[in-house]
Amino acid sequence: MNINYTTKVLMQENKYCILTFFDTILYTNSDLNDIILKICNKYPYLKKTPTIDSFQEADFKIEDQYKIIKDSFENFDKYIDSINEPFTTKQQWKLYYIMDDENKKYRIYFNIDHSYADGYKIAEILLIFQKDPMNIDINRYKISFIKIIYYIIFGTIMLFFNFIKFMYNIIQKEPVIINQKIDYIKCKPFKLSKIKESIKKISVNDFLYSILIKTDHLYTNTKRNILCISPFKFGKNNYNNLTGMYINTSNTNDVHEIFNNYKYSLFIPIFSNMLDMLTNIIPFHIIYKLSKYGMNRLDYVYSNLIGPSDEYMKNVHFLVYPTNSEIVFNIISSNDDINIICSFKEGAIKDKQRFEECIYKAYESLI
Repeated sequence: MNINYTTKVLMQENKYCILTFFDTILYTNSDLNDIILKICNKYPYLKKTPTIDSFQEADFKIEDQYKIIKDSFENFDKYIDSINEPFTTKQQWKLYYIMDDENKKYRIYFNIDHSYADGYKIAEILLIFQKDPMNIDINRYKISFIKIIYYIIFGTIMLFFNFIKFMYNIIQKEPVIINQKIDYIKCKPFKLSKIKESIKKISVNDFLYSILIKTDHLYTNTKRNILCISPFKFGKNNYNNLTGMYINTSNTNDVHEIFNNYKYSLFIPIFSNMLDMLTNIIPFHIIYKLSKYGMNRLDYVYSNLIGPSDEYMKNVHFLVYPTNSEIVFNIISSNDDINIICSFKEGAIKDKQRFEECIYKAYESLI
């Protein structure tokens, strides 16, 4: 597991975790042991404990990494709140198996510190839980070779200007410090097949990001500039990466162009390599303070994952715990469902019911 600047920053954040959950079938203790063993064999650094510079060896016992809880299925969702607690092992992750034998309802929660994994890694870990994976046609939108060249040249330039605007507005914006407990909005699922039938010449990711933009517009009744960060991945790197985006909510059509720039330009590898170079020169405590300065001024974090497709895994969700006043749009597709949870600190969204209604209105207007 490589340790880059983002992973080091995340290691300093208390309780900055990713919580994943899904409804499943009956597992025995032996089954849970086998699953954890498979996960750790594929990702050996999960047996270690995160430190400022690396993952160091620590005592590891499989039986310490999971907990079985018996409860009524009506209470399953309450564990979204109660699992948000300090880890009791040196390994900063744990699996919880919630059982309702009477109604034959079962759920798995997997909680992990963000320093171990970003959303992409979580999606890979979820695949290990599959019993009967189904083949799903992603049907990615394709563009011409000429357009790829266009994005490589002009897209790279445009994204650098976008990032400069992002940094300028980060500097100008006053922070809103919120120290309340975590709250969330769990949305009704959207159908992936319906979205695919409705969109033309844009990707599903473009559509889902547009829901965030449109929701903000409807909720605030203002066409404004927002500051957002999103995770990204390029090549076969195994570490956390984040990039900032400066977006005006007055035009959701811009989203498609922005994401094509990210997909096909050279901005991501250049930006990542530049940051790696700078972190070898600048002392880490300065990097950490600068990162905290920016994170305390964000409006949104957006993360969209392609999750497992398995008949034994239903209601798949994940959420990232926010650090301050930002609203986190956590989106994952599984089977034919698009599941969205918005996580935030209490007070970041003044009217939860209205914000959720704005998400559904945004979806309907875009579909």
